[in-house]
Amino acid sequence: GSGNNTRRFSLDRERKERKKTPHTCIRTLLLFHDVVVLLGKSKRDYTYQLGNVWIRDVCDSDVQSVFQLVTPETTHTLVCPTQEIKKSWLDRLDRCIRRELRTVTEEWATELLTGIFPRSKQTHDEDPENGSSDESGRQAHNAASGALSGSSPVVDDWYDRHYVNRVGSYKFADGRSYEGEWHGGHCHGLGRMHYADGSIYEGMYIENMREGEGRFTSSTEVYEGYWKGDRRHGEGSWRSGDNEYLGPWKDGQMDGKGSYTWANGDLYFGNWKEGKREGIGRMLYNSGGVYEGMWVDNRREGKGVFITRTDKYEGMWLR
Repeated sequence: GSGNNTRRFSLDRERKERKKTPHTCIRTLLLFHDVVVLLGKSKRDYTYQLGNVWIRDVCDSDVQSVFQLVTPETTHTLVCPTQEIKKSWLDRLDRCIRRELRTVTEEWATELLTGIFPRSKQTHDEDPENGSSDESGRQAHNAASGALSGSSPVVDDWYDRHYVNRVGSYKFADGRSYEGEWHGGHCHGLGRMHYADGSIYEGMYIENMREGEGRFTSSTEVYEGYWKGDRRHGEGSWRSGDNEYLGPWKDGQMDGKGSYTWANGDLYFGNWKEGKREGIGRMLYNSGGVYEGMWVDNRREGKGVFITRTDKYEGMWLR
């Protein structure tokens, strides 16, 4: 930015009563037309694009001159010399951030989100068969639509509506990159995350966690289905090479009644628990044999029947 668009602010840290409030050790704040720079006391500086910055007023009974700069990875708590200076900087930051957001057109945001799963699916608004997944899917879809109470005091302008809820991109220090919807510094709503190892998640987020419908793709597997608390949870399909599972998940593991097909042609349909065959299930072997009965810890155990082309056994099974 040019000198005319730069604001400089020295942050007073010497008054004893301010030591009660934890804060980032910042010496100077510089505001440009497109970035904000925080100069640290320990030779640590921070530079953020204004499109990736949220401001938050802090109502502290002990220190009234405090506000926060919120970014996707860090929240800086800053103490101003006076309440008047604090108000002045909140106003300046607010104006600059809103001006930067106006460079993001509604058409660009709509085009970006339309290409992200599950919005790219024609049926993404349809109710899934699993009831619990249905609720989490609706919540995440509402979040993606910006249906958050108190998101902004002004709703007449598209940019005002997207001041707290906005669409943008960010590259994290660990190599991840995200594009999609945000809420107050969190990945929140519909988005796409590229990981450093080349894997990709695209789908719903709630406060930085995968929640609702989404698809995860890596060099070894593809999962498409529902998530809860950043884990696979609900109805979903999984493929790894020629191995495939269709059915429910719980806390990141296959759990419930589902089917699994192995690369060699074996097929199992029945109950799963914590990623293992557990309970009643039916196994069709590629050799032509069929087992139907009880399973414990991925093994035939309990009452069951095994049939081949020439033989049949019905009775109890032990490990």
